[in-house]
Amino acid sequence: GKNTWQPLVSGTNNETGETLRIQQDAHITRTFLEAGKEIKYKPRRTSYGSYLFIVYGEILYNSETFSDRDAVGIVGNSEFTIKANSDTYVLNIEVPDIASN
Repeated sequence: GKNTWQPLVSGTNNETGETLRIQQDAHITRTFLEAGKEIKYKPRRTSYGSYLFIVYGEILYNSETFSDRDAVGIVGNSEFTIKANSDTYVLNIEVPDIASN
């Protein structure tokens, strides 16, 4: 659906079977955001951060604009918000904090 995070790949067990399971502590989600919409993301407690890849469209994150084929690294496991300036497709790759393992 639109304006929600859709899990694609997960390194953890999931009962629904809706994601591809990998043998890594990583999670990949995506969203199709409509222009003007905002979405929050809360990384897992053990997360090092997220790597956002803007497939198409334009987002506003932390007062900066990112558009087609741009990427932004977000370090830490604090919740963050992005806003779509246009209809946008974003991939979110969340990676673990290897120092905490």
